[in-house]
Amino acid sequence: MDGSEGEGEGNSEEASQQQSFQEALELALPWRREWQQVGRRKRASRRLSVPLVPVGLVDEKPDARRRVGKVGKSGDL
Repeated sequence: MDGSEGEGEGNSEEASQQQSFQEALELALPWRREWQQVGRRKRASRRLSVPLVPVGLVDEKPDARRRVGKVGKSGDL
């Protein structure tokens, strides 16, 4: 019986840690989402190798550079 009591105490401690982790996660989520969106915009502008292409075009069509590269090679577009 002593063993089961010890396990019960351990589980309650683990449950309180889980609860505090969930609370911290909920507080961090809005900041994390905002940070990810800002990071995506910055990465998109950094990826731009041709300065003549506007940043708005990259946001709307992520594969715009690939299409531009294919125009000279295939001539289909």
